[in-house]
Amino acid sequence: ISASALSDAVPANVAQPPGIPAQAVDGEPDARCRGSMCRMGRWTTRDIPDHAGRVAVVTGANSGLGKAVAIDLARRGAKVILACRRGIPEAGEDVARDSGSRDVGMLHVDLADLDSVAAFTEALPDRVDILVGNAGLMPASPQRSLQGYDVMFAVHYLANHLIVARLLARGVLRPRG
Repeated sequence: ISASALSDAVPANVAQPPGIPAQAVDGEPDARCRGSMCRMGRWTTRDIPDHAGRVAVVTGANSGLGKAVAIDLARRGAKVILACRRGIPEAGEDVARDSGSRDVGMLHVDLADLDSVAAFTEALPDRVDILVGNAGLMPASPQRSLQGYDVMFAVHYLANHLIVARLLARGVLRPRG
């Protein structure tokens, strides 16, 4: 995508932070580039800091993007807890092997079942520094959760909301400041 096409597609009321030169997705500077499709330079995984001593929880970490995130966090020193419905213990063993970390744990959670989510939050340690809500699903036909909600709504929204709300209420998840 060109910088001019990008800036033409972004509303004029979306401002670039003052004093920071805008760059388009292709890396070419463009003063007209605004919005979420613009970057303040090239970002790579080298920009991810060390996470030694931090506790990370990743939902849906038994495969795909969640597993890749868990491996990278573990490589960077975080204690990683994989929150999965299936793939226990194989996914945890894979993450430990691929990251070279022994500080990888797993907890079972079915995000379509809010009772399972509540139990999961109680099983977490007293501190969580990083929470990656990655899990998702796309059923071929409409389904209902055990509590009667559309299963996609339960997994994609309600479960994540419940996890965050319960961890904040317990003081387990604290905003950095």
